[in-house]
Amino acid sequence: MPVKIKKVNGYRVSTPSGVKAKRTTKKKAKAQKRLLQAIDHGWKPTGKPAKEFPEGKAVKSYKGWKKR
Repeated sequence: MPVKIKKVNGYRVSTPSGVKAKRTTKKKAKAQKRLLQAIDHGWKPTGKPAKEFPEGKAVKSYKGWKKR
């Protein structure tokens, strides 16, 4: 499903099935677009945190970026 972001008195996020957000920020609109595309491609939100990254990769923690 194509997700469109349009600047109209803030930003509007819409899909062919309707408007998903009105008067939001550009940052939040981009995040919602990624979320809608992920759901469309089979991602199912479980509420669990993401899996661990391999050693040496930078990951974001509650204290900022750190190297594992």
